[in-house]
Amino acid sequence: MFILTTAMAPNGWLAMTCEAQPCNCCGKCERRPDDVDAVLAEPESETTSHSSGLPLVFGHTPDGRYILVSFLEVDDDTIYPVTAYPVPEPSR
Repeated sequence: MFILTTAMAPNGWLAMTCEAQPCNCCGKCERRPDDVDAVLAEPESETTSHSSGLPLVFGHTPDGRYILVSFLEVDDDTIYPVTAYPVPEPSR
């Protein structure tokens, strides 16, 4: 179950995020709403999904994991996270 809340991100977006429920898509990961919030607030890179056309951001969670977050742009000030999952860090 998802409970949506809103918060102003440093980049100016009003982020709608899930509250108090960890991801349970596969039982193998430990993504939490604060992980998604952290990456949305301070993305390290941004692009667009080739398959869905959704915006994507990449970044580190508070505990150091590197994840991708896809989201819908609801309007100029609001985004809705769609999914998030771990990905390999880019080579430097």
